[in-house]
Amino acid sequence: MSFTGQQAVANDIRHVAGQVQARLRGELHLQEEFIPNARAEAKCSIFLSPDWNTNPRMCVFLQSGPGVVPGLWAIPRLPQGTQPAAAFTTALHQMSMMPYARAAVQNGMSVVVMNPSTNFGTVKGHKVKILNSATPEDHVAYVWNTYIAPSSAGQINFVVLDVAGLLLNQFLRQLGPEHHGRIGGVVYIDAPQAARRHRSEPPDFETLIETRSVHFEPSSEPMFQVVSNANQYKCTSLSIGRFSGEHSVAAVIQSVQASAFMFLQLIGNGLDDAMLALRATIPNKLVVTVNRARLTGQPYNNPYAVVSCVGQKKETSGNHRKTMDPEWNQTFSFPVSDAATPVVVTVKDKTFPLSTSLGHVALSMTDIGLNRPVRKWFTLRDERSSSSHGNGELELTLEWVHDAFVARTDSFIRGQRGEPARPPPGAAKTIIDTKPANAAENQCYLCKCSFLMHRRRHCRMCLRPVCVSCSDRLFLPGFSEAKRVCTACCNLQILIHKQSSNSTTNPHLATRHPSPLGLDVPTPYAVLPYTHQAGGQAPYPHRSEPQYDQAALDEASRNIERMVLREKEKAMPLGITDFDLLKVVGRGAFGKVMLVRKKAGKNGGAIYAMKILKKAHIIQNDQVENTKAEQHILKEISHPYVVRLRYAFQNPEKLYLIMDYYPGGSLYYHLRKSKKFSEDRTRLYMAQLLTAIMHLHSKDIAYRDLKLENILMDAHGHIALTDFGLSKEGQSIDGAIRQSQAQLGMKTICGTAEYMAPELLRHQAYGKVVDWWSYGILLFEMLTGRTPFVDKNRRTMFKNIMHSEVVYPPYISATARSVIARLLTRDPSKRLGGGPTGGREIMAHPFFAPIDWDALLRKEIPPVFTPNVNAIDDVSNVPEMFQKMAAVDSPIAKDGKALAHFEDFSYQEDTALRQ
Repeated sequence: MSFTGQQAVANDIRHVAGQVQARLRGELHLQEEFIPNARAEAKCSIFLSPDWNTNPRMCVFLQSGPGVVPGLWAIPRLPQGTQPAAAFTTALHQMSMMPYARAAVQNGMSVVVMNPSTNFGTVKGHKVKILNSATPEDHVAYVWNTYIAPSSAGQINFVVLDVAGLLLNQFLRQLGPEHHGRIGGVVYIDAPQAARRHRSEPPDFETLIETRSVHFEPSSEPMFQVVSNANQYKCTSLSIGRFSGEHSVAAVIQSVQASAFMFLQLIGNGLDDAMLALRATIPNKLVVTVNRARLTGQPYNNPYAVVSCVGQKKETSGNHRKTMDPEWNQTFSFPVSDAATPVVVTVKDKTFPLSTSLGHVALSMTDIGLNRPVRKWFTLRDERSSSSHGNGELELTLEWVHDAFVARTDSFIRGQRGEPARPPPGAAKTIIDTKPANAAENQCYLCKCSFLMHRRRHCRMCLRPVCVSCSDRLFLPGFSEAKRVCTACCNLQILIHKQSSNSTTNPHLATRHPSPLGLDVPTPYAVLPYTHQAGGQAPYPHRSEPQYDQAALDEASRNIERMVLREKEKAMPLGITDFDLLKVVGRGAFGKVMLVRKKAGKNGGAIYAMKILKKAHIIQNDQVENTKAEQHILKEISHPYVVRLRYAFQNPEKLYLIMDYYPGGSLYYHLRKSKKFSEDRTRLYMAQLLTAIMHLHSKDIAYRDLKLENILMDAHGHIALTDFGLSKEGQSIDGAIRQSQAQLGMKTICGTAEYMAPELLRHQAYGKVVDWWSYGILLFEMLTGRTPFVDKNRRTMFKNIMHSEVVYPPYISATARSVIARLLTRDPSKRLGGGPTGGREIMAHPFFAPIDWDALLRKEIPPVFTPNVNAIDDVSNVPEMFQKMAAVDSPIAKDGKALAHFEDFSYQEDTALRQ
């Protein structure tokens, strides 16, 4: 490389490192310390968090290599030939230490970022050694003696990359055994030389590394499995898959971040617990964003994409008439834990007979990697011959991540040990993991995980409540579709199949064990080596096969027969004639809401709210996709403060959504009666609403229509969010939309005028942060009885939203003013809730200090106000204008036009199948 090229590379490194260091100082408040001191001409710097001297837990980041400076893990491969300089700059940014430093702070650790590679300075044009940092070994020893050893940290953790592991090992060998008690955990990242076993190692050093360290090694072996040549390593070495390409080092660093800190959090409880919890961070959710396509051939009429994975198919929607370049920008997720799982994205055109494919893209998880988004163009391949090109190319964004909503740590531990699940020792409690005591129907009957924030499933054989981790969808005899079956019933079915295909009597079938099903069968935690992996290999070969007696198998066969009868009953579609229409309780733009009673069958006599939508109005106003999205959100979301969908069906003219009825009425009704709410009453409502919106945002859903009319109250005084007609799925960006992300933001101007955020009125791309503006408007309205910018003239009201200051009545407290002012910040990036942690910023505000969030999610905080409700079908809290309307399903005049059938609209909740 020429001198000019070397200077350009050095400038790039200096520029990017400066940006990262500025973020370390600005966002994490790290302070820069100089070696030997700030006045020396030849000096280097390290970075320390403000609590480095007092925090009992410390995380030290150690990187090494020519030219590596604090803030960067490594220097990427230098640009060669015609490689653009921009690619090198991008690669440098991917080497940032910022995510690791932020994670350490979030996990309650102080931070030390060393700088062992800076050993020389320039003084009057001459290269001189830096005092106390003349060599990497001198640097590490000086930082330890000056900062780390004198601190009060009792658990000192190290995270090292590549050759920095050798440097750390050399230091730990020289460190006396009396200091080993302070070493918490050591994480080696792609450092095989440091992790390998060597002869003549000090025994105390070997013991330290064996019991308190882990090595993440790029390997072609299965992810998060101990590598086959483990005996060559002095510590546990786990495979993290094979990474290829120019940015493989950055990919490795990004992939293991969550796993590294899980290990460091739990290593204090012993290596076994730490390893079990670490393996629980294995990726379990595939996120696929279908961005756009460039098609060849003739213009296509409404092309769309179908994403197929783990037996599920999801389609993009939209209206792309006569186009060669459709854009969808729609995101889908799938529960994927196996690296061999394929994902296939097929592009089709609805005008072709039988939706003939224009081509497809087939990938596996090994092509995607883990915990790092991959956005690139893929060539479409012919479905009949993968060696032939299809009609164009497709741009996808793919990410394989770990999601706590998909799988839980205790489920993994249970599967590994063959014992009942338990939370990892020392694991921090969150509002998501709250478990109501003594609530059998609110937890999985196998692993006891709570259904509070996870959707309840039911085994179609034994009808018991079960979670996703303890069940699977299987193709059973007599059914053309897969049915959900718990692991206990699954094992029975596998043995029934074996028994029918094997005439030889199994002597082990006589062994009897107690079962949670009430049968004499083994405990369900010793499950069969049932697997979806190729070749039929069991994921846990050390498990023994369960043993059942003949009575258990006969009972399972009877369960199958009862299941077939139930499924036949379920196959009979519901209709309007299955409900008694009692009262009209609401009316909207496209239909009305009625109080109904189910006549017979399962849940006969139950009271519901039925939302009736006219298809003609929906199609005429181009609301088809919004209506489908509403049904899908209501069906998928499970939260104590969000309305639940129980049934959905349609006829040629109308759509029907059956939901829980809330006899307490709407908050709009109660605020108009009360004029304004007290601060305590407002605080409880807003706290409940906050958890609901946070849950929606965690599912990548922007609500976009927050107002009093869309908040209902139950008979006890708790609220629930309803009406998702304007909600938008697939919004994966947390925080404000940056200019570079404009194409991923929302652009539709929708919602109620008084609650619209300024970015909507400016016609800017916006994200989920708009909900926090509406949230602030709602908070002000509850306390005062009016919205802050309201005006009879809509243009004047919009000007007020854009420019006017909020005028607070004198009775509003200082904390309430503070939270409202921060929520009503016109810059989305500075708005409360607009940061990377989203709603947790709002939870931490002093206004919500009195709230016990765990008790709130269990509905254990008594409401300040209880509505006057005499019966479950009471309509006294419904406005009289609705009660006077006739409770009939009014016919629609037919004009001879066939109205569209809404595919996949019909729905019956699993709980409706219980006996």
